[in-house]
Amino acid sequence: NSTTYTVKIDKTAPTGTITLTNTSGGSWTNKDVTATMGGITTETVTYQYSLDDITFTNGQPTTWTADTKQDVYFRVCDTLGNCSTSTKKTIMIDKTAPELSITCNNNGCVAWNNEDTTATATANDTLSDIASVTYTVSGDVTASGNGNSYTLSAIEGSVRKVTVTFSAKDNNSSTIELISLFFT
Repeated sequence: NSTTYTVKIDKTAPTGTITLTNTSGGSWTNKDVTATMGGITTETVTYQYSLDDITFTNGQPTTWTADTKQDVYFRVCDTLGNCSTSTKKTIMIDKTAPELSITCNNNGCVAWNNEDTTATATANDTLSDIASVTYTVSGDVTASGNGNSYTLSAIEGSVRKVTVTFSAKDNNSSTIELISLFFT
């Protein structure tokens, strides 16, 4: 008497898909980001994610809602323990507008003076960095441009008053504006 057994060996890891909402190819966003894993319809699998590519958690990850720059690793495993190579995605959320401050020489931001006065804007963004600083000038002089400083030249025999508005924009399109007054 003989008995025949069929042995099946499966060493092939499943493959799946990872979709991130509200992102555009690794760019910053100011919206919540959700990861969805899927793409497997032919076998029973477990989706897993990790923040360090070492310790994986079963299930779909939650939605990221706060400012962050976080690498997340995704993989899919079958019931035999075959796991796909992890795929890294970077979650980049910046919902906070940049910080902007203005300083002037000669007390020109707040007092009359008779010297050239320069206003300088200092912009800072701790997550997505500053993309641009611009200014517009209105009043007795009009101007606009890119950059973080504007100088109002003192002209003997003239009195001028201008308003300079600086705008700082970060890499996810959040903008802040500050206004400074010049007098000469």
